Parts: sequence; C-alpha cells; structure tokens
Amino acid sequence: MNQACHNILVYLQDTARRVPERPALIMPDGSMVDYAGLWDRVCRVSAGLQREGLRAGNRLVVMIPMSIDLYIVLLAIIKTGAVAVFVDPWMTMRKIAQFAAFAEPAGFAGIGRSHLLRLLAPVLRRLPLTVTTSRRLGVFPARLTMAELLQNAPDAAVWQPESPESPALITFTSGSSGVPKGANRTHGFLAAQYAALCREYQYADTDVDMPMFPVFALRNLADGITSVIPDMDFRRVSEVNGERLLAQIARHGVSTCTASPPFVERLVQAVTATGRDPCLRRVLTGGAVS
Repeated sequence: MNQACHNILVYLQDTARRVPERPALIMPDGSMVDYAGLWDRVCRVSAGLQREGLRAGNRLVVMIPMSIDLYIVLLAIIKTGAVAVFVDPWMTMRKIAQFAAFAEPAGFAGIGRSHLLRLLAPVLRRLPLTVTTSRRLGVFPARLTMAELLQNAPDAAVWQPESPESPALITFTSGSSGVPKGANRTHGFLAAQYAALCREYQYADTDVDMPMFPVFALRNLADGITSVIPDMDFRRVSEVNGERLLAQIARHGVSTCTASPPFVERLVQAVTATGRDPCLRRVLTGGAVS
C-alpha cells in the first residue's frame, strides 16, 4: 500500500492496474465486471457523489444486497473519504428506526424497496442526497439513480482521508439480542484486517472464490481474486438450493468458498445427493448454526 495515502481504496486502484481484465465480481445471472471496469465505475460514482455534496467524514447509508452495485456504491463512498453505513436491505422498519438516530447520515443509497422504508423514517426521509439502483420517477424513490451517477467523468486523484484513524465503514449487528450495535471500521482497521486475512487465509492468484460474507469479497477485491456471488436468497440461508450452487461452482471454476454453517450443510447435502464433486480446495465456515 502507498504509505502516502491512507485510503483503503488504494488497494483496488493498484489491483485494477495489475489485472485490469480479470473478472472482479460475477453475479448469479452471469453478468460481471472486470477490475478495470469496476475501478472506472467507482471513480465515476465517487465523482457524482462529490458533485452532489458528499464530503469526507459524511455518513451515507447503503441498503443494497450483495451485488456489483453494492460494491460500486460502497467503494465510491469510501474513496471520497466519507463513511459507508452498511445496513441489511431487508431490515425491518423497527430496526431502521433504531439505527437511524445513531448513524446521523448525510445521504442514503439503496434498492427501490429500501427507499419505501426510508420514506417512513422521518430522519431518513429528509436527507438531501438519495440514490436508487433502480429507475426513478421525478424524485421518487430517490433524487438520483446509479445510471445518472455513472455518467460523470472519473474523479481526479484527490485522496481522502488524511489519517488511518478516519472511519471508512460502519456495519450493524442483527439486533437479535437487543438494539443493533454499530461497528466502526477505520481505514487503518480495514488495512490491518486485510493483512490478517491474507496471512491466515492465503489465496492462489488463479483462485476463484465464492464468498457469502460481504467482507470477504472486499478482501478479494483488494487482492485481485475473482468473487462469484452465490445464487441464493440471503434472507433465507438455511433454504439455499445446494444443487444450484454446485452448478454455479462448476460453471465459473470456483475453487474456494467462505460461508455460514447452514450454507455449507446444504452444499454437502447436494454433493451427497448428486455425487457431483465441486472440486473445492478449501471451505471456510463460521457464524450462526441456523
């Protein structure tokens, strides 16, 4: 990492220069973006957000499922030196009200459904900067679309923040045991986390990974590893279609996988039922059992 720049996005910039044509993210429908394309889109959306008033230190709520759009928006926010507040897009209205006061956001980016929930929360309804990944009609459900932001010229190489202690990402616990708790991840923390993951879970340059957890896809993007987003409903992990996953793994040559125990259990059941060998060289699992 360039020590003169504390922004964690310098990793992605370096990766895009090193392996520009390598697939970065592959969706269940086969759509994909390579590293050069991902970096270009991040820079365009970053420029658009800055033009709309987003500044270093501002917080912007992100309610987008694990997808190419999620990482473009998330990384564009972080690139400006602002803080991405990542929230499960299927969170209930009650939980949204609980975290809204804590987050104190300057903007909101989400799928269409998430904006319907936003409009029901007074703190979020009044936000001046709103972005939807879908279409809009006038200012409904948001003032801007992803397509409009992507029309901006890539932003100039002005990097924020000035300190590794500056926050980059806030995520929330599920709130199953009470009020959702926010975890603040600074640029320095994310850099240290990346180094720890690289040390503990080494990948070959030719690996293709299937990460169920968004943070592992971030690690892959920093290192130039292709991430295949699993074909599943993230709200119902225990109902994952294992045979569908096996087909996806075979189609894209997936060699490693990081997922929760229910995900792995359904995958093992499919292997047992079909006799198909997914040829995974490593599976990492952790988290809740149900």
